[in-house]
Order: sequence, then C-alpha cells, then structure tokens
Amino acid sequence: MTFLPRMLIVLLLALPGAGFARIPPKRPGVWAQSYVDRAPDPAIRFGRLPNGLRYAIRRNGTPAAQISLRLYIGSGSLAEPKGSEGLAHFLEHMAFRGSTHVADGDAMRMLARQGLAIGADANASTSPEATIYAFDFPQGGKPAIDTGLMLFREIATNLTIGDKSVDAERGAILGEERLRDGPALHAGKAGLAFLLAGQIAPDRLPIGHIDVIQHAPAGLIRAFYELHYRPENAAIVAVGDLDPDAIEAEIKARFSDWQGKGPSPPPPALGSPAPRGEEVRLFSEPGAPTQAQISWVRPFDDRADTSDREREDYDRIVGLLAINQRLSDIARRTNAPFLNAGVQRSNVLGSAEVTNFGINPLSGAPLPSVRAAVDEQARALRFGLTQPEVDRAVQALTTILSNAAAGADSRTSQVIANAIVRDIGSNEVTRSPAQDLADLQEWNRFLSLRNVNAALKRAFAGSGPLIFLSTAQPLPGGEAALRAAFDQAGKGLVAPAATGDAPGWPYTGFGKPGTVAQKREIGDLGITIVTFANGVTLAIKPQKVTANEVLVSASFGQGRLGLPVGKAQSYWMVGQPTIFVEGGTGKLSAGEMQRVLTGKTIGVGLRMDDDAFALQGRTNPTDLPTELQLLTAYLSDPGFRPEAVTRAQNALGLALPQIDSTPTGVARRELPVLLHSGDARWMALPTADQLAQSRPQDLIGLLDPALQGAVAVTIVGDVTVDQAIAAVASTFGALPPRPPRIEPQPRDVRFPAPAAAPYMLQHSGRGDQGIAYQAWGTDGYFANPDDARALAVAAAAMKQRLFDQLREAQGATYSPDVSAPASNALPHYGLLAAEVEIAPDKAPAFYALVDTIAADLRTRPLSADELDRAKRPQIDARKRELQTNPFWLGVIALGQRDPRAFDAARELVSGMEKVSAADVQRAAAKYLLPGRAYRALVKARTAP
Repeated sequence: MTFLPRMLIVLLLALPGAGFARIPPKRPGVWAQSYVDRAPDPAIRFGRLPNGLRYAIRRNGTPAAQISLRLYIGSGSLAEPKGSEGLAHFLEHMAFRGSTHVADGDAMRMLARQGLAIGADANASTSPEATIYAFDFPQGGKPAIDTGLMLFREIATNLTIGDKSVDAERGAILGEERLRDGPALHAGKAGLAFLLAGQIAPDRLPIGHIDVIQHAPAGLIRAFYELHYRPENAAIVAVGDLDPDAIEAEIKARFSDWQGKGPSPPPPALGSPAPRGEEVRLFSEPGAPTQAQISWVRPFDDRADTSDREREDYDRIVGLLAINQRLSDIARRTNAPFLNAGVQRSNVLGSAEVTNFGINPLSGAPLPSVRAAVDEQARALRFGLTQPEVDRAVQALTTILSNAAAGADSRTSQVIANAIVRDIGSNEVTRSPAQDLADLQEWNRFLSLRNVNAALKRAFAGSGPLIFLSTAQPLPGGEAALRAAFDQAGKGLVAPAATGDAPGWPYTGFGKPGTVAQKREIGDLGITIVTFANGVTLAIKPQKVTANEVLVSASFGQGRLGLPVGKAQSYWMVGQPTIFVEGGTGKLSAGEMQRVLTGKTIGVGLRMDDDAFALQGRTNPTDLPTELQLLTAYLSDPGFRPEAVTRAQNALGLALPQIDSTPTGVARRELPVLLHSGDARWMALPTADQLAQSRPQDLIGLLDPALQGAVAVTIVGDVTVDQAIAAVASTFGALPPRPPRIEPQPRDVRFPAPAAAPYMLQHSGRGDQGIAYQAWGTDGYFANPDDARALAVAAAAMKQRLFDQLREAQGATYSPDVSAPASNALPHYGLLAAEVEIAPDKAPAFYALVDTIAADLRTRPLSADELDRAKRPQIDARKRELQTNPFWLGVIALGQRDPRAFDAARELVSGMEKVSAADVQRAAAKYLLPGRAYRALVKARTAP
C-alpha cells in the first residue's frame, strides 16, 4: 500500500515551525545556500548574473532528449495594489499575445513546431506569490533551447501589451473565472477570509476582481509588468539532456543586459495575524462541500532553511504524521465517526503560519464527526503519542525517502525542474534525495518520544482555535451548536489511545509454487510470456527506465462488458477504485493491512476497463514478493467489508450536490452513459436514487464471478525475468487451476443517434455557466488503425482552430478541447468530440463553428505547417511514452488479451509519422459528416 504520498513528504519537509535556536531570516533574491549551512544538490549548477537574475542548470537524461525550461517571476497576485486585483494573472495571459519579435499567437505555433502540446508541455501559472512559465521540450538540442530562451526574453522585457490584444483576452480570462467559480470556491474563499481576517491575502486570489478584468486598461497592465518583471525578481531553470556550459553561456548572452525600470518595489504589506481567541464561523450554500477546518494561527515564519530549523521541524513532522495515521485508522473502522480527518502545518500566502485540522464529516452528522475527531486530537495532546505510533511514522518516512534516493537518477527533467522552482519560491535549499535521506538518518539518531510529543503540542499553539464549517444546508442550531460541539470535545477522556499490536502478515504462502508450462519470447519488444500449470499467464518486460520501480498488474474478468444485468443501480461501485480495496481481505481489514505493511513500498488499486478488471500496484525489486502476495490475497481472499461501501456512500452523498452545482460535474456524470446510448455500464457516478438503492452485498455480485476467472499478470520495470517468475510462481501461480479467459460480448454497445437539437442537461450553478459538446461516432482502433491515427491529427487541428477563433479572437471561452479516442475493446466504437466551457447563449455559435471546421477538414487538406503542428506534439508524446513503465504495463496487459496491441506499440511512432494531409481529409470525409453529430448542452436550471 502507498502509506504516504511522496508529495506530502516533500511538503512536510518544507514546513516551518516554532523553534528553539536563533535562526536568521530568509534573504530574498539570492540562493538560500549562500547564507545557510546546508549544501545544495551537487548535480545542479547555481549561478547569479550581476543584474540579479538567478539560474539553475542540471544535466538529466530522463526522458532521453527532453529539456525542461522554467522562467520564475517572484511576483503574483499578492503584489497587486488595491484596485488592480487580477493584473498578475492578466499579464500572464498577455505573455502569449505578442511581443517585439513574436506576433500575437505565434508563440504557441512556434512551440507546437517544437513538439510541445499546449497545456501539457507549454504552460504558465499565476499564484499569489509568483508567476511561472514552463516549457517541456520533448526533443532538445539547440533549436529547442533557442526557442525557449528567446521566448523567455520576450516575456521578460518585450511584451507589447496592446489595447486590441488586451481587449481580446478579457473574454478568455472571464471564461476561466466562469469555469472555476462555484460553491466549493465560495466556501474556500469564506474559509480563507475567516482564517486571515484583517489581512489582504484573501482579497488577492489570482483570478482577481471581475470589474478589474473587464476594465483594466493596457497601460495599467504594462505598469505592473515594468515594475515586477525585472532580473533581481526572476530565475531561469534548465534541466534535461543538455550541456550545462552551453546553457550557461546562452543565459549570460541573452539576459545579462536585462535591467529593470526604476527602483525595485518593496515587498507587499500583507499584514500580521491579530490575536484571537476561540471563534466560530459557518458557511452554507447549496452544492458547497461539507467540511470542517479548525485552525491555530501564528505570525508568518520567515526563518532561513538552516540545519537547526530542519532538525527542529523533524520532530513535528513525525508527530503530525503519527496523529494522521491514527485518524486514518479510525476512519477505516466499522461505524467510523467521520469520513476522514488530518492535520497539516504550513505557511499560508506569506501571511501567517497555520496548523489546520481538516475534518470530512459523515453525511447528515457534521457535529458528532467534528466532536469525535477533536476528541482524538485532544487525546493525543493530553496523553501523548505512543512509541509504536512514532516508530510507524518514522518507518514510513524512511521508506519513502529511501525509495526516492534509490530512484533519484530516474527522475524526469520535469520533476526536477519543478522541485527547483518550488524551492526558489520558498527560498529553501534544493537538496538531492540522497542528501534528504542522510538528513533523515541523522535526525533519527536523536529522535525521542518526549520531543515528538512536545513538538506536537507546540503545533497547536497560537491564536484560535478558529472553527469553520462549510455545509450545503444551514446547520441546525447555527454557530452556537458548532461551538458547543467543539467545547464538549475532549472532556471526559480518561485513557490514551488503544493502539494495540500490529497483526502479522498472513499471506506468505498460497500453496505449492506453480510450475512453468510454457515460455516464449517477443524478442523485438523485450517481452517474455510464461504460462503456469494452473493456467495463470505472466508477461514480463525488464527495463530500468525508472530505477527501483516495478509495476504489476493482474487482469481478470470481463470489465464493464461482463457486468451482470439487473444490478445497474450499483455499477458505480466498481467505477470507484477504492471501494474494493478498502474492503480489505478475508484475514485483514484495510486499516490492519496499512499497519502491518508499514515500511513496505507496495500499493493496490482496482482498475476497470471495458473488457477486464485489473489489480495494480507499484513497488520496488525488494518488495516485489510482498506486492504479489498482496494482489493475490485480494484476488483469492477478498474481504468485501460492508463498511467500505457505506463509507463510499457517505462520501458520494456529500459530493453529489457539489457535482450538480457545476456544468463540468454534470457533464462528467452524464456524458459517459449518453455516449454509449444509455448503457448504464458506463456509469461514472450514481444518482441520489441509485446511491440509496445500492447495498454493500451488491459489490460481491458484481466482482466475485470475475475474481474466479482467468488471471493474466504483467510485470514491468527494474526486475529480471527469473525474479518475476519466481515471485509469481509462489503467489498467483500457486492458486488452484484457473479457467481459460472468456471473451466478453459487446451486447450492442452503440454511439448515440444524432438529433436535430442538443440533448439538454442541467446544473444548479450560475446562469452563465455551460458546457457545449459535439461528437461524431467513428470506429474501433483495431478495426482501422490508420483512421484512428488520422482522426487524432484531425482532432488536434480542430482544437487549434477552436482555440484561435473561440479564445484568441472572440474571447468566448478559456480552454476548448477536442479528442478522438478509439476503443481497444469495442470493435467498432470510437468518437471525435469537441467540448467547450461557454455561456449557454453562445453554444449555437460553437456548434456552427465546429461544423464549419469539420466541413473544411473534409474538403481541403491541411497545410504543411498545420499538419506538422498537429502531428509533432503527438509524435513526441509517443516517443516519451515508449520510455515509461506505465505505458508498457498497459500495452502488455492489453496484449495478453489481444495480441494486436503489440503491433500497435510497434507502430506507435511510425504510424503517426506517416499520417498525411490526405489521410486526415479522407478520415474527416468518412466520419465528420454533416447532420451526423451528437450534441449535448449543459446549462443552469435558472438560466434565461
């Protein structure tokens, strides 16, 4: 099991805290290692130009040829003066709307010619603290470096910010605001305003104020640009298959003459948290999430990243992880009092240091849930954590950092570049995974239960508690009822937590190890396929593209196509991958498994495809035997504990109103079934009635027959063939004989028939929010691979044209999307679909534009440049996929059911490379026919 996400560890290790030592403050604008006693990652070259621009360069070969470039500007929405709320984000948009040497719109085209898919490989983001421009070039070399650094220099100093382009971009930004707005955002804003009362940060969210977006003149945006885009406020990061000397020389040549205009602006005056006692605040809005946040607030911690501070932080990190593990164990119990709960500590928006205790209550019972969670927090503070709890937390942390160190050389350039940028933003020292592990091992030598418990108590010091509750319906009794529930929590506690001993691991043997009945090689793909005497098959692809990583999949059953008739109300259960896993096994609950397997790098999840289910996990070579024992236990001895279903029903009961409150949520819930002519097997989420009608035992009826069928195991990664065979022989290979696979029957799965008017769906949100959708039915992938590839290019071309016209020219939307999936399991099912978030009154114009583009694709071939811009990102993305374990796990697992998948992998790149303009035109003329499209429109119930 994955006991703690790696990103959480990264965040925890960066958290500041109240300390004992006298630690100096951070120094903005310089590398943290220049004034603290911690050495940075020795593989990174750090530099600073005389004008103040910082740069970090690292050679890295994963993926091969790729280069990741980042431009960091250390100003975001917090730097905006009153009356300018939203300018930092507006300026980020203007970075691609023309500059001295790049015409409006040409930046995107230049990047596409280098193989970057907009959004995936080329992106920009504005946070309260910074603005970041990110380019991930799939094929490096001098053309990529020249393009990326040239665009960075244009962004840094040469933006034109003209009246015409500013006015054109307003609509796109308003579309982004419209897309993201909803009850969940409203609740988040209310909670932040309560947390940081009297400070400016709650009024400086990046999207800004509507009136500013609608009316800000180009001159005001330019003034913000010239004030904040300056070398001493910026950094460039370059990571990838590159020559550090050459990159450093290029940075110096291109940026040494960059000078800011006028004096540097002072840091924004964000204010300090005022002293406060216990306060309560309620927020209620239909569709809002039901969540409690209890917070303790202190002044912002700006201590430098010294060894002393890191060492102090570690005691608290262990304590918070231990209490979170306790809360997680409680949430998994039968009749658990809350869905989940957890504590984190962080600096918030440059304004305050906060310990936040988040609680997701049970449906219909927020106050008992809050009281039960606070009881456990109070118990931990009163009686302290136990040594086994601390040992478990340390073991989990050690395992995660050990794995990170073992796989450090396989980190992607994108991951490394993002980590450097994160540390620039927080003014922390960027350390290597090996350095982090060495620190952890040193800290563990001095760790004590007493110090951990003391650090845990300090984590809950400060102003507060500030008690905030968000609900979809008003809380009976109001703030007084919430205050009473909190004040009663923790009273009457007479005993510490009963942690108990962790059970033993009971799944070390499944019988006599199986013998190999057949073995064959697929030499050109490096795949070995083995059949055991009991009928279980195993396919292995050893590769070290990611060191210390092994991926495992065990496919069984017929997936969606095998779901039994008569249980449609419960199909959602198998579409929620955690329900089956949270049911545990016959001998261990999920919580017990979590405890007994602490320290192991293993995982388990349930995947449902159209034609198969799969138990999947990620591990390392050392823990591969345990990983296979775990998956085999779930297959042969499933627990099907009813509390897992009940917990999911509680969570979905709270989520359904939130889903209903946005057009995106409604579209994701309804479209999968509609696009399969109403077939409930494609249900993503249930209705409220279906949720109420579902019973825990329904999950047994849906999955148990499939668990008895054929099994095909796939292993990919840092493993040898012999290791994989031995591990499977003693697990899946030792099971009783398995029957041969029965191919599923499609049961007349069809794309929906076209209609004269769009199919209408309704949401409960804003009247100007909508989703317009148009799709044509195509064909299955294996029925016509050439058509599938040509349609993928047609979709990319249509997406670019919609982007140019709907966003760039008209400002009608934020981000149109077009895709062309073709099924591997349904012989003749595929589609090409265009979707856009748009005001409902503009939907007719969207449909007309899509029809116009389709007609042009049918009647005229793409130009050479447009063809290249549509193909190149897909070709390069496929080249990257071939270097990853997840891609091969999917291909090989599918190939065990349908060997045509191996041919598809062989042609993954070459097949796309050979797509011609004539192929695209032919496919468009075959499928994108007038009057044959299916349309849907999601609009508000209250829309005019």
